Amino acid sequence: MPITDYMWPDDPDRDRALLIEKRAARAGFGMDRKIAEPGATGPDGFRLYDPATGYEFVRSRYLEDLEKYLTG
Repeated sequence: MPITDYMWPDDPDRDRALLIEKRAARAGFGMDRKIAEPGATGPDGFRLYDPATGYEFVRSRYLEDLEKYLTG
């Protein structure tokens, strides 16, 4: 499911989220939105994970944090 399915239609970050999702896919990551649960690496928000194992690399409410992880 595309990341924009988790966003409001008028969300100003929709285009940016799509670009980050494409960048994540090229790097071999999955990207989605999750609600915080016990053992989570962060709060409710976007996350980058390994699609094969489900291991979560980063989770944040802010797209900037995912972008920094992918570019840094």
